[in-house]
Amino acid sequence: IFCSSILANQNSNNFESKLRNAIDLVFNFKFKEAEQNLLELSELKKSDSRPLLYLSNIYVWKFLGDKKKSDFEKFEQYSKETIERAENNLKNNSSDVWAYYSLSSIYGYRSLMYFMNRDYVEGLWAVKKSMSWSNELIQKNPDFYDGYLWRGIISFSLHQVPSTFRGLLSIIGFNGDIKQGLKEIQLVSRKGDFAKVEADYFLSQFYSSSLNDNQKAYELLVELSSKYPDNELFVYSTAVELIKLHRLNEARVHLSRLINNNSIEIKAIKELSYFLLGDCFFYQNEFEKAVENYELFVSKHNQVQYKPTAYFRSGVASYFLNDKSKAKNFLEKASAIESKNSEDKFYQRYAKKIINSNFDERILRIFYGWNLLRAGNFENAID
Repeated sequence: IFCSSILANQNSNNFESKLRNAIDLVFNFKFKEAEQNLLELSELKKSDSRPLLYLSNIYVWKFLGDKKKSDFEKFEQYSKETIERAENNLKNNSSDVWAYYSLSSIYGYRSLMYFMNRDYVEGLWAVKKSMSWSNELIQKNPDFYDGYLWRGIISFSLHQVPSTFRGLLSIIGFNGDIKQGLKEIQLVSRKGDFAKVEADYFLSQFYSSSLNDNQKAYELLVELSSKYPDNELFVYSTAVELIKLHRLNEARVHLSRLINNNSIEIKAIKELSYFLLGDCFFYQNEFEKAVENYELFVSKHNQVQYKPTAYFRSGVASYFLNDKSKAKNFLEKASAIESKNSEDKFYQRYAKKIINSNFDERILRIFYGWNLLRAGNFENAID
């Protein structure tokens, strides 16, 4: 009996070690190897839902970038298998905290995927389920810090929706609390185990987009990128923060690294890197290089988003390169594309204003000055 107990512990430790290694492969964007390892672990221990959870996670990362229908369908398959296994595990062992965690997380990711796919009804249902499982887990074990992840993300995110929509959400039982949500994500970032990487990444994005603290976002992303250097999204997000911090030359290094990566997992990240590299050159008033990178972005990227912005900035750049004909062509292209993106719409309005004013230099100088601000040349911008 004693020997059997030792052997069982060794097998359990071996499984946990292999699972952590497989999850590290997921976060380092080694998707093929990670998927193979997780499938083996899923067969090895059918009482554990975590391998299926992280198989689902692979296709979240992939769909975030390339929006491929096949990736969404694969996520659907693995996420349903995760739910089925976790629920069955709870029937046999109602205190299985990893089953609760798997259900909290998989419904959180289902909400994210459905919202990205514009299926808002399914998205809201998944939010409700994620919150319910999170609350049950935290009630059972308040010291299980990974369990706070999706409750924190949802609480923080719901506070960001428009007030009219927020009122509707409150009627059906959804209430956002930005302070509590932030506090819970920070808790997972400090004390979490399996969920720490996700907490750090979501936290970086909240610092960047909602809390206007780009330095904190950058510091988190540097730490993530150093641990997972092949995670293209972490490298790309780091470049975004460097641009916001006016550190354009450093951003250019990160973006060039992504562009020169011939084995990149998420195609859209490489394409968008051309756009951001164009932005770096544009803000530094290196207009020829800006246009070159914007044109590469437009030719390679098959989604509409940011193309009007790229065309607009190419038009402004061409004007300052004394090519008014080319500038007009770019601005007309910017105006002609239908985009739902708010940034694109902003620049489309100005593209029309510039064309209708026959290139009023007062308008164009605004963008020249704005470039100086983005490059950190504040005194020149004021002049």
